[in-house]
Amino acid sequence: MTAGRAGSVARVVAAVGLVAAGVAHVVAAGEHLGHTDHGGAGVVAAFLGVAGLVQLWATGPVVAGRLRTVPVLGLLATTVALVLLYLVSRRVPLPLLHPGADRPEDADVLGLLAVTAEVLTLATLPALLAPALRRAVYDTVLVLGTVTWLAWLSGFLG
Repeated sequence: MTAGRAGSVARVVAAVGLVAAGVAHVVAAGEHLGHTDHGGAGVVAAFLGVAGLVQLWATGPVVAGRLRTVPVLGLLATTVALVLLYLVSRRVPLPLLHPGADRPEDADVLGLLAVTAEVLTLATLPALLAPALRRAVYDTVLVLGTVTWLAWLSGFLG
């Protein structure tokens, strides 16, 4: 496969990940609006809605190949943060987001769909970067994943 074709495939696959995660976040935002068991439902719904809309918006420039380095890095950083937030929220209570929370969030199909789509995005979006930067980004994502996994195994994340 040529470098140009590989880049095109990576753009399309990254866009699929962004669309799937974006839709999952928008749907989850609507579900959180219906929660009345905690006072942070509106904040969580707004956060998820904005995250989803940004992911959906970014799909066009990703497919068209019109994103420069800084926006790609921003999308990658945001995606890493969303994945880490999901993982942490499933291991420890987050009373800042859910006042009165005394246990971690339950895993659900929608959340797993969003995280899986985000991992797909993390695996393909760096292909849009220059080779040296691409290697550094993949290394960074690998290190963050390893540290998170070790934190979970050690019991630090609950």
